[in-house]
Amino acid sequence: MLRRKRPPRVVLFIALISFPCYPQSFSTELLSGLEGSWRGQAVHTPVGPAPYNVVFSRNESGCVAGTAYTGFSNHSWTFCPAEDGINLNFLSDFRGNDDPILLESIRWEQEKVVFKSAKIAFMDVILARADGKFTIDIMHHDELHVRIELTPAGPAGPR
Repeated sequence: MLRRKRPPRVVLFIALISFPCYPQSFSTELLSGLEGSWRGQAVHTPVGPAPYNVVFSRNESGCVAGTAYTGFSNHSWTFCPAEDGINLNFLSDFRGNDDPILLESIRWEQEKVVFKSAKIAFMDVILARADGKFTIDIMHHDELHVRIELTPAGPAGPR
């Protein structure tokens, strides 16, 4: 009787650890890191730079939400844990708009997540974290439309 040689178990282990699971672990960490007071600046917009201060807090459904007043409108950001990462509900009430945009996380990289909307196919939102700060890029047709930079707003802000 011929005996088949078993493949080494190490190969399977290496294959499993080479595909990291960013969405589950990173989404929890990202949402926790976003909580707190942020001194923000919209450094790139169609109408020039503008202050963009925001306080993010966790609500009863586990989402982290905050609103920034731009001088023209309120921008509400709600990041919620989802089965495959994070969902983002974004609402700008500019000119009386009350229709939020749902964006789902589609790509994860180290310290960065890309959101895409089925409703507005030309728009992506990129949330990135580096050195305790956050950057939010809003892309239209793969071109930078708005860049928001958030830094902790003092001792009470995020670490």
